[in-house]
Amino acid sequence: MLPASRRFSRALDLGCGDGWFAERVAGSGAARYVVPVEVRARRRSRVRPVLYDGRRLPFADRTFDLVYAIDVLHHSPRPVECLEELLRCAGDTVILKDHTAASGWQRALLAVLDEIGNRRFG
Repeated sequence: MLPASRRFSRALDLGCGDGWFAERVAGSGAARYVVPVEVRARRRSRVRPVLYDGRRLPFADRTFDLVYAIDVLHHSPRPVECLEELLRCAGDTVILKDHTAASGWQRALLAVLDEIGNRRFG
């Protein structure tokens, strides 16, 4: 997942969802401090996220030496702007994992799988 020899001081988890991944990063010792960020609070969450408006993250440039977004950008109405904002807050390490679709049937399949995967979150 992360380089075993690297320990980050501050990590930003953009679109943290229920906080599962933020817990794993913090619990593994990969980062001393993990800031989970979300556009809305969930009824059930493992972490208390910093809420933001989905446009501008409330952090100064290069605040975090690690920023990551796991399966988040495809939910954004402005994914390029979201990525630019993520990069603005990043120091030297960025981890981005998301879905892509190249055709109509792939987009339809992704939509169905995304619905199934996220239905429990409302």
